[in-house]
Amino acid sequence: MKYCEITKNQLKSLRKTDLGGSEGAIYFSSMNALKLFHARLSALQIQDKKRMMEHLIGLQELESFSAVPQELVFFKRRIGYWMNLIVGVSFDEWLRQNRHDLRKVIVMYRKISERLKLLHEKYGMIVSDCFYSNILIVEDSDPVFVDVDSWAMMNTSGVSNSRILFDYSRSMFWTRLDQFTYLSRSQNTDNAALWLMYFESMLNIKIRFWRFYNVSGHLERNPELLDIYHQISRPKLESVPYFHEVVKQYTLHV
Repeated sequence: MKYCEITKNQLKSLRKTDLGGSEGAIYFSSMNALKLFHARLSALQIQDKKRMMEHLIGLQELESFSAVPQELVFFKRRIGYWMNLIVGVSFDEWLRQNRHDLRKVIVMYRKISERLKLLHEKYGMIVSDCFYSNILIVEDSDPVFVDVDSWAMMNTSGVSNSRILFDYSRSMFWTRLDQFTYLSRSQNTDNAALWLMYFESMLNIKIRFWRFYNVSGHLERNPELLDIYHQISRPKLESVPYFHEVVKQYTLHV
């Protein structure tokens, strides 16, 4: 297993950002990026993240569409990982720039959905935190998943064994998702998240405000979308369709 230790001086030579969120910080060199987790994370959280990073280091073929770890890093009592530097814009910023081009937006959602299916079916991985800020769009056309340490491996039932994966109290998006629908913690969660992002971007209504709006009324002129909305919002839902498989059948618009 590839790993290295870094010194305080080496860390100081890197450019620190606040992109790591509540779990840590991301540092940049000219060629690579380093995500270093906070020491305050519990031993259980560190153990799960270390296990996931070790697993992903062995899957370098995922590098074409995700920021997989290249090497584990140890700094005092903290751990992290090196990854290749990916230059792109966040998915929400890309949507703002391309909102006028509906065809282009739908093509991008199809690409993301196709890559989710590949991760689920070929690699047995769940993205889990499938959210705008965790998807970068490279060269205006290529979606790349970041924050891969939040991924999890499915068990034989297709559900995550991770003990920290679904700690949604730290994520407003997932808190809203949990309030909106009942999902088994599996590939359904990724698929539902992508559909909800699509509805948000098309209707320009944030999920946390949906209960104050007649969403069905907004979708009445598009029965295909209305049908998907009802599928996802139905209690005790057992499966969520992949976006790109539905789009094969319909031209989705609002």
